[in-house]
Amino acid sequence: MIKFRFIFIFFILLITSQQKVTAVEIVDSLIENFPKGASDSTRAVFYINAGNSSKGNTPKVAYEMALKALRISESANMPTIFIDAQNLIGSIKNDLGEYTYALESHIKALEKAETIKDYYRLSATFNYIGTVYLAQGIPKQAISYFEQSLKVAEDNHTNNQILNNLYRLGIIYESLDSLQIAYKYYKRSLLIEEELKNKEGIFYSLLGIGSVSVKRENYYQAFIIYNRALKIAEDLKVLAYVSLCYSHLGDLLREQKEYVRARNYYLKALNIADSLDFNKDRRDCYKNLAITNENLQVYNDAYYYLGRYIEINDTLFNQETIANNLQMQIRVDLRSKEKEIEGLKQKEEQDKTIRIILIACLILFTVLAFLLFYLNRVKQHTNKLLKEQNTEIEQQKEEISTNLEQLAIVNNQMSAKNQQITDSIIYASTIQETILPHTNVFKNYFKDSFVFFKPRDIVSGDFYWINYRKGKVYIALADCTGHGVAGAFMSMIGYTLLNGIIEEISDPSPASILEKLNEKILASLHQHDTQHDDGMDIAICAYDMKNHTIEFAGANQNIAIALNNSVIIYQGDIFSIGGTFGNKANHSFTNHIINIDSSTTVYLYSDGYQDQFGQSANQKFMSTQFISMLKNICMHPISEQHATISKTFEEWKGSQKQTDDVLVIGLRF
Repeated sequence: MIKFRFIFIFFILLITSQQKVTAVEIVDSLIENFPKGASDSTRAVFYINAGNSSKGNTPKVAYEMALKALRISESANMPTIFIDAQNLIGSIKNDLGEYTYALESHIKALEKAETIKDYYRLSATFNYIGTVYLAQGIPKQAISYFEQSLKVAEDNHTNNQILNNLYRLGIIYESLDSLQIAYKYYKRSLLIEEELKNKEGIFYSLLGIGSVSVKRENYYQAFIIYNRALKIAEDLKVLAYVSLCYSHLGDLLREQKEYVRARNYYLKALNIADSLDFNKDRRDCYKNLAITNENLQVYNDAYYYLGRYIEINDTLFNQETIANNLQMQIRVDLRSKEKEIEGLKQKEEQDKTIRIILIACLILFTVLAFLLFYLNRVKQHTNKLLKEQNTEIEQQKEEISTNLEQLAIVNNQMSAKNQQITDSIIYASTIQETILPHTNVFKNYFKDSFVFFKPRDIVSGDFYWINYRKGKVYIALADCTGHGVAGAFMSMIGYTLLNGIIEEISDPSPASILEKLNEKILASLHQHDTQHDDGMDIAICAYDMKNHTIEFAGANQNIAIALNNSVIIYQGDIFSIGGTFGNKANHSFTNHIINIDSSTTVYLYSDGYQDQFGQSANQKFMSTQFISMLKNICMHPISEQHATISKTFEEWKGSQKQTDDVLVIGLRF
């Protein structure tokens, strides 16, 4: 076992040394390309860029670069270089755990940015200061500076600073256990970073989403996300990012009580932190290793890492934090003495039980003697009280009878109201069924077709639509926000708007219909000016009857094409119609053109079938199983497909409550 540990540590040191060589090669490459006879401004910009490139691998080199840029800015009176150099120094000092020094540098940068009214750098500096307070565990101060940074960025349309603050606010709300809000900020940041193809931004957004997934106990999702982030960190060749991934993977495994694997990841992270002299990361690794070894009952290692944690934490925080660390040490001591204490407790409990029995016996005999004397005197008094109580009971019976009559009246009224509401919803269902096209309409255009439509409640938030125009048949399937009455209202709005849009556009394509529908939903619900988040996911197909092709466009909705026992998924764009992701100016959707023949089957479907929980497995049906089912039945007659889809859904659901509205459409040409 000892031999294995030495081999493992040697392997980690070898990897880290190779990564440090790569970092040095990057800086050497920058120095080799330094322009000879360059101006002061060119040299200063070079030092800033070199410092930013190397701070994640060689912070000492980055610090020297920042100092050189700072000296040039002071001698040549370059305020913007002065701000960038001070912020770079502050960022490095924050990574090293020197928070006071970091704040001093950022405040100097802030004063200069305010003086020259450089709003881009002013927003960036507010963000840096918030990051320092966040590292110290002071969320209120951090929120204040992040909000100031976000306001300046939005007022001056600096998108990269807006992204930085979205991620930081996600961290804050996660620390306050507002996981839903934090996830929303992380997800919004990830979508924009992926659109910009910014690997560093994608990396940090993934770490945030992974952390929320761990706290939600979605460990598998967190494992996938952290490994994706680790791949990006390795591609970027930034040791600090690799260390962060190792620490997060260690946290994930510790949550799952896989302490040995967690310890290995913490050791990898610690080795990188030692190589970079990142005291803050060292401190976190020492703490995590102490807790992990404690859980493994390796108390010698737990004491060792706890001591290192207290030693380094003494340089980072105040006496109050030291007291918390001592409390942690006491906890480790108690765990190491657990068996001895448990034995003493058992003996003490036995002695206590004997004393209680003796005292109870003595009290019992005393009470019995007293009762024999007392009961005779109480008997007469009790008879008197019984007569009085009988009188009170009769009065209470009369009051209860009156109350029951009143409750019966109220219950009848509530039943009548409930029946009125139910009748209204049933009538609304009749209206919705009347408005939606009859399944026979599909058979007018297609050789075979089916519609499997199963609302969760009486009325549905899913709807389908079909129309004919200029030799093309247009088919749509939509999944609106909400269920029941709310979803049904939204579906009727969408259905009505589609009928109007198909007449407005001279030569409509699915993408142009979606774009027009998005504009009308935003305008109809006033979503440009309000916080209403209602919308819909929708897929639209246009079948060219002459050329035997299909055009498809989707708003967060896919379709499946079955041909020759294989199923191909065509994915729509990630943006929905209306709501948060639809509220984007001038967004365009993608048209997919698909050639078909007489054996092709097209499936349009909402996510209700896939999201249904099963009675036996108590888990969702999932998209993989849904597509596999389509592949197995796609060559069968269309009527058998309909029957199989219906039967499979009912058998899977069993006695479980239906999760969502379900809609599947099959078309064969």
